[in-house]
Amino acid sequence: MLGTYTEIESRIQRTLAAIQASGEKPNLTKYASDYAVPYNRLRRRYKGTALKSTRPLTNQRLNQDQIAALKTYIQRYNSLGASALHS
Repeated sequence: MLGTYTEIESRIQRTLAAIQASGEKPNLTKYASDYAVPYNRLRRRYKGTALKSTRPLTNQRLNQDQIAALKTYIQRYNSLGASALHS
């Protein structure tokens, strides 16, 4: 069960492919043990929960247009050699 997030997700994808190839109702505990993946994460992926890297961002207060405007504002002040923050 050790490894980086991407290594574990790779093993989970291989496990899900093996489950699909078997064509029968899987024993997720056995598959998790055989492929050395966390049971709870395998169960979530089997049920269709999205990967952390593909889920929409949470706790983001600005939308993409606001982020672009903020970047432009900061870059403009940097090019002028001034601070973007007021004293």
